[in-house]
Amino acid sequence: MYLPPFFLGISAAGGLAWIAWQAPEAHRQHLLDAGLSALAGALLGGRAIYVAVNWYAFAPHPLDIPQVWLGGFSGVGALAGALAGLMIFTTLARLPLAPTADSLFPLLAALSVAGWLTCWLDGVAYGQPVDAWWALPAKDEWGIVAARWPVQLAGMVLTSGIVLGLYLGRKGLRQPWLALRQPGLTASLGLLGVSLEMLGLSFLRADPMPAWRGLRLDTWGGLGLIILVLPVVIILLWQSQTPRRGVSTPNPTDKLTGL
Repeated sequence: MYLPPFFLGISAAGGLAWIAWQAPEAHRQHLLDAGLSALAGALLGGRAIYVAVNWYAFAPHPLDIPQVWLGGFSGVGALAGALAGLMIFTTLARLPLAPTADSLFPLLAALSVAGWLTCWLDGVAYGQPVDAWWALPAKDEWGIVAARWPVQLAGMVLTSGIVLGLYLGRKGLRQPWLALRQPGLTASLGLLGVSLEMLGLSFLRADPMPAWRGLRLDTWGGLGLIILVLPVVIILLWQSQTPRRGVSTPNPTDKLTGL
C-alpha cells in the first residue's frame, strides 16, 4: 500500500464524516455535496498549479498530467481550487457561502494536517539541514535522510493549533469581542492562518522550487492568499461589531451547522 495517498483519502473521509456528524439532518446532504465540490476543486487546482510550475517536465509527457496518483500537488493551488469549487457549488445550489464555508472548516483542517504528514512521508517540503538537538530526520526526493528543520511537523502542529483555537472560540467562548460567531469568520480566519503558516514555513524549506525575484513560488503563493483573505477577515470583524449594543442578532451559521 502506498501510504501518502491512503492518508489523504482517510483524512478526506474523516473530514466529511465530521461535517455530517455536526450538521443538522436537514442540511447534511447539502453540506456533504459542498464538501465533495471543494475536494474536487482542490484536486483540480492543486494539480493544475503543480503542472503549470513544472511544465518543462510534463510537456514531453502530456498523458502524465491526469495521472494524479503519481503525486505532484500545489498546496496553494489546492486551497484556491477548493475555494473556487465551493463558490461554484453554493452559487448553483443557492446556498449562503459564508456559513457553508464555516461548516466545511473540519475538512480543511483534516486535509491540511494530512498534507503535511504526506509531505514528511514522501520527501516533500522538507527543511534545511541543521545541526541542532531539535532537528528531526527527514528524507528528500532522492531518499537521503538527514537532520533537518522539522518543517512538516511544524506544519502539523501549527495547523492543529489553529483548528483547536477556532473550535474553542466557536464552541465555548462566545463573548462578543471574540466575534467568532460572525458567519464566514471561522473559515476566513482558518484560511488566513493556514496561509500565514505556509508563508512562514516556505522560508525554512529546502526542496527544489522555481523562484521569482529571489523568492520561492510557494512563498509568493502564500503571500497571494494572505492578500486575498485578509480584507475579508477585516470586513467580517468590522461587521461583527456593527450590531447595536444590547441587541442580540441571530446567527445563520448556527442554523446551518448546528455549532
